[in-house]
Amino acid sequence: MSRLAPPLVVLATLAAWVPPILFGLVEPGYSVVRDYISELGASGATHAALVNLAFLMAGALVVATCVALRPALPAVGAAAGGVALVSLMGVSWLVAGLAPCDAGCPAEGSDRQAVHNLAGLLGYAGGAMGLLWLGHTLRKAERPYSGGCSSSRGNPLARGHSSLTGAFISSEHATLMFPRDWRAA
Repeated sequence: MSRLAPPLVVLATLAAWVPPILFGLVEPGYSVVRDYISELGASGATHAALVNLAFLMAGALVVATCVALRPALPAVGAAAGGVALVSLMGVSWLVAGLAPCDAGCPAEGSDRQAVHNLAGLLGYAGGAMGLLWLGHTLRKAERPYSGGCSSSRGNPLARGHSSLTGAFISSEHATLMFPRDWRAA
């Protein structure tokens, strides 16, 4: 595993957690329960440029983390596929930073909104499937690292998987946990 992987995991996790929390607190009328995270970077949002820069940073860090973790993967081809799918999460954040959603993040809207929605779909689906796939692969390969116990303490790649899982869940929690029809006026 690259020596850069551990700090990249930490930076990617922080980049996914901190900006949405901070910008969510200062955006007038924003609710983590009611609104999409992308609305923080939408056209007309108070700090849209900074939020979109944060999306770019988080995306680049997730992709860099996936690349840095690649050498530590077990010799099972499935692990590489899982990390590739997880990297789609980072790519979707890069696209979100370059193609912010329209105000209110409607299902339909401008061409930029369509690009944003497609990238989000690929990022959510790819990231979730990749984390599940990677977790399953690591679980099967964990014995050489930890003597057969089910913890990730002895497996540096499993620790990275856990951190990426936290980054994914934290950044997408409002959308995944609270469907759009929970929005209140």
